[in-house]
Amino acid sequence: MTNLLNPKAGLFYLAVLSAFLDPGTDAILSQTLILVAAYVAVATIIHAGIVIFASTARGALERKGSIDVIRKGLALGLVGVALWFLWSSAKPE
Repeated sequence: MTNLLNPKAGLFYLAVLSAFLDPGTDAILSQTLILVAAYVAVATIIHAGIVIFASTARGALERKGSIDVIRKGLALGLVGVALWFLWSSAKPE
């Protein structure tokens, strides 16, 4: 359902999946269906994993002390990313 409501998924099908089709065969429809089925299967597994992880992490996320630790960890992560961007984009003299 997520991918049906996401316009980027349609663009993905047009831009990426079409590159894997063999236009010289009569099996364009079956090739398309196989690729779409594989994409849906992988996306379903990934989204199910996210849901299972979120339900597992819910208990830890609801505790007051855990929230503070998580926020501080994420803040340090963002500082790390900012420093990495600064370091990687610096022009050598």
